Amino acid sequence: MQTRWTRRPIYARQTQQTTLGKSAEGNLSIQKTKESIDEFDLDSSRPAFVLQLPDEVLRLILEFAITETDSWHKESPYNKTLIPALAYTCHRFSRIIISFNYHTLHMAFPRRMIYPVCKTRKLIKTLEANPSLGRFCQSLSLHISDVCPTRVKTDSECLDEIIPELKNVKYLTVHGGFEPGSKSHTWDIIQRCSKHMPRLEQVLLAREAFTGPGFADILQNLQIPMLQELYIHGSSESNNDASSSTVEVAKPVKASDVTKLHLSDFKDTSATMNTLIHWPKSLFEFSIENIHSDPDHRDSHPNYLDLPLLRKMLQEHKDTLTTLSIGPLSLSGRGKLANLSDLSALHTLSLSRWQLGGELDVSSDAASQLLGPSLELFVWDFTIYDQNTQKWSDFGTRESLWIMNLAQKAVERRSPLKEVSIQFAPELPTSDDEDYPWDFIDDLDTQFRSQGVTFTYNEPTMSKEAFLNRSKPTE
Repeated sequence: MQTRWTRRPIYARQTQQTTLGKSAEGNLSIQKTKESIDEFDLDSSRPAFVLQLPDEVLRLILEFAITETDSWHKESPYNKTLIPALAYTCHRFSRIIISFNYHTLHMAFPRRMIYPVCKTRKLIKTLEANPSLGRFCQSLSLHISDVCPTRVKTDSECLDEIIPELKNVKYLTVHGGFEPGSKSHTWDIIQRCSKHMPRLEQVLLAREAFTGPGFADILQNLQIPMLQELYIHGSSESNNDASSSTVEVAKPVKASDVTKLHLSDFKDTSATMNTLIHWPKSLFEFSIENIHSDPDHRDSHPNYLDLPLLRKMLQEHKDTLTTLSIGPLSLSGRGKLANLSDLSALHTLSLSRWQLGGELDVSSDAASQLLGPSLELFVWDFTIYDQNTQKWSDFGTRESLWIMNLAQKAVERRSPLKEVSIQFAPELPTSDDEDYPWDFIDDLDTQFRSQGVTFTYNEPTMSKEAFLNRSKPTE
């Protein structure tokens, strides 16, 4: 009997075009377009359109789907809960998405703490079983706890086998491990990282307990050829270190290729800061967020630092410095300005409001000391780093007049200043607060925008509508 093959009939159908993207909740989902299209079911074996794209395009799509919208406070810029779902979709997705799973690695090594390190142990076992996965890592974060000073054998010793596989790391963070009993172990890890990570561009060192990274150790152990940016949080005084850094300073130290230096929670001497600033060959960005200050720290105290003294330290980099951020310095030195206008390359200047003293002098000619030939952005920062908080009334008529005078001088002198940014995040208002601070800034923006200077600010603590409708206690 002869078999007859019949052609399957072709049916036209109305279909809805879809795309792969984020839902309103931030999850990966199928997104429908508004237009419908006529499509013929000619070949059901044809792969989906998304799988016809080249790897380079598909990688961008998948990265967009898993990228966190607000990742600055998270361990990874990617949502790792979505990665397994995409990896199980198909072999091609799995091959591409796996690199994002190992892009940012966080390893915690607490000592005898209740908090488990199961995630770290699983990660180490995975890398030991498949070392080639280490090539995907670009950001490595190590937390070495200082809470329990007695060191026991921990999983951190497995780093000896893992670090050589992390050859593409660009960003290294070490939090803790700088106490006297553990710092040698921590610096050994950092040295191994610098040896096996030739692409290392950025390093962040931060204290956890009382002692932070020491000045002498930094100069001695951070000779990394590609290092461009260095963050130091909680640098401790030299006399806390058994090996005094004054001895190390006397030895020749190779100039660093670091171009961006950021200091915060600084507890060392002004002489140490001076040496750190002079360590780079050329400095493009410098920031000092806050220092540990005492009212008794006068100009003769080793830890004293005011704006004129800092300006003197920066003299060597006056023709290369493009970004400068200055937080509150020594209490007894606040109110002293320095001439920053001769920093010829300075494009962005951020200055703490509190560095100008408690009572603003609206008649002072601050513009002549702050407005340089290249300055386009001036940031006025009201951030407070101690246990006090910003008050609602900290920005009012007097502050508005001071910053208005600065903008007016910029216009009169045809300065390149284009933007004034106010960073102000006060606590909620009291019943005595009658003015809405951001009204002052909006008025300034209206006044100067047509003259080429705009005024901006971060998101207000409370909307004006909520401020006007807030309930006040009845008398």
